[in-house]
Amino acid sequence: MTDDRHARDRYFRLRVAVPGYGIHHATLDFEEWYDRVRAGWRMTDYQYELRFEPAGSGRWAEHWHDDDFHRHCESAAGPHPDHYSSRPIQLFDARAELLRRYALGPNALRCAELEEG
Repeated sequence: MTDDRHARDRYFRLRVAVPGYGIHHATLDFEEWYDRVRAGWRMTDYQYELRFEPAGSGRWAEHWHDDDFHRHCESAAGPHPDHYSSRPIQLFDARAELLRRYALGPNALRCAELEEG
């Protein structure tokens, strides 16, 4: 992201394709949106996600948009609600959480923990 005096907003995106054993195993997406304010830039939205491949194998996400902090959880285990209340999270904390869930693997992605909490 560059600091352009004339720009009113900015968008940052980092996408990481995580290799597996000869295949594309997962995707990590880190996205943030900013608006210019007098003191510089103010974050207005974010989307941090882990998606296991192939599609439908699992997804964990932390989102903030429209003044709503929420999580998405989708496991391959079967039907379940996928939208849960959340709290604000910083980029590096989100990165650590996504990597922790990645290390556990798609079979360990359980959304029931959110339904209980």
